[in-house]
Amino acid sequence: MATEDVYTRIMLENIRTIKRTNLIESKPQLLNEVNTVGENTVSSITITKSNFPDIFNDIKNSLIEKIPNVKLEDDYLQLDKDKNTLTLSGVIQNLNNLNFTISTDISNDDGLYITVEGLNVTQGALQTLQVLHGFGRVFVREWTVNKVSDTFKMT
Repeated sequence: MATEDVYTRIMLENIRTIKRTNLIESKPQLLNEVNTVGENTVSSITITKSNFPDIFNDIKNSLIEKIPNVKLEDDYLQLDKDKNTLTLSGVIQNLNNLNFTISTDISNDDGLYITVEGLNVTQGALQTLQVLHGFGRVFVREWTVNKVSDTFKMT
């Protein structure tokens, strides 16, 4: 079985466990990312409405306020435990479904990555990209390594 399949199975089981646990306890819980499979461990988790509702909603609302045509799924925030980084991803629908990713891992650049086919580069598109770039810079600045560690208890 491929390593990705093993990690997916572990994450799904953790999600199911959290959903059952949250029915009993109303306090949000972090996924148990320390499941060992052979010599590997799960090092990435998804931040969702159920496990970190305040963080999830704050980030989503602040982005949608700036870019109304953005679409974010319930798994748009990913936490990488090993790198101590938070990654945000989504789609801007009115820009030919432009996919974007903002990462606090800025070792080589400013952390914003976009993918799009056939984008008509109009003044409006450029303004939206500038807003996205500005949001990305704020996101990276706010989610420093220390804040990620403190918020998600990764010390």
